[in-house]
Amino acid sequence: MRKQPMLSAFTLLALLALVAVLMSTGCGQKPPPATGPASGASGPASSASAPAANANEEYVMIGISTGVEYWNANKQGLMDVCQELGVKGTFTGPQDQNPEQQANIMDQIIARKPAGILIAPGNPKTLKPYINKAVEAGIPVICVDTDAPDSNRIAYFGTSNFEAGVTGARILCKSILALHKGQTPPSGKWQVAISSRPGQWNLDERVRGYKETIAKEFPQVEVVQVVDDETKYSVGEQKCSAVIAAHPDIAGFAGCNAASGPGIAAAVTAAGKVGKIVVVAMDGDSAILDKIESGVITSSVAQRQYYMTYIGVKYLYGLVHGDFRKPGDATKPNLPEVPKIIDTGTVEVNKDNVKVFRTPSQGAKEDLATKHPDWLKLLSDHAAKPAGK
Repeated sequence: MRKQPMLSAFTLLALLALVAVLMSTGCGQKPPPATGPASGASGPASSASAPAANANEEYVMIGISTGVEYWNANKQGLMDVCQELGVKGTFTGPQDQNPEQQANIMDQIIARKPAGILIAPGNPKTLKPYINKAVEAGIPVICVDTDAPDSNRIAYFGTSNFEAGVTGARILCKSILALHKGQTPPSGKWQVAISSRPGQWNLDERVRGYKETIAKEFPQVEVVQVVDDETKYSVGEQKCSAVIAAHPDIAGFAGCNAASGPGIAAAVTAAGKVGKIVVVAMDGDSAILDKIESGVITSSVAQRQYYMTYIGVKYLYGLVHGDFRKPGDATKPNLPEVPKIIDTGTVEVNKDNVKVFRTPSQGAKEDLATKHPDWLKLLSDHAAKPAGK
């Protein structure tokens, strides 16, 4: 687990509200120079020398395996916030799991000196020197989706991957026990397997969350195998079919990446065990949503990737325009710090709420509209008030 505590969902919303008050300018409008105090008595003062936003001010998001649907909501968050701020947003990254190519792309991005960079490092060790290079060049970097904690990145905004595994484990085990209520496991314990991509930091953290939670909270359940699905549907199906053959009494599967769930679902379907094996997936891609609606996948632990980039650009913008200071920066004591870690949280997707995830923001806006109307009202009240007025 990380040394710094993750911010709660409630605190996250409060921070979002603060950032919205300070910097929101109305969708599609360009903000004027930040030369006066931000609106709201509790907001930080803007630096008189901070540059004004302009259409050429660029914020770049560098993903990994960008050919998969997972990144659609991430990209939508980037486009939405950049439109609000009147700046340029660029989404890029290798189509597959290629950290070396991602490093080359980042090197090219650094050379054109954008205002700020968001990155989901495919391999923290590979990307560390490039993250450090950007920061040394005066370009603030925030990691989203997956972290490089040993680098000089400013912050990490994304899912607490360990907690995502904890959540998934509880859903999986409770679903298995409910399905087999009053029954005795044929093999002494209810057997489950995990489909992941070993060696990828964020996925390893999810696996750790699954394993530790099952061992601690569900002694009647055991993990019999972790398979490497290579983040590919076909590989996952093949590996999980082999698990079913080796463990005919398998009671459940957990998927740790967006490709895991469909692969597991295909294997369960081919074995004729739909409804007999509990499947808990990860993320809210359409292939997963389809299988939830058809009953092959029981639930999925969906991330809030829309807000990873949305919040990330807000804080990068605030750094550039003098509304915030870097964590630990003692030279600007009058400014609030950018939070070093924000947990953007997860939500369980099942048949009850699957339809709201079929949007570019994958339910992020819709969920806030129903659960946090006060926050939305605050955003609306200040949306038309330019910073400094």
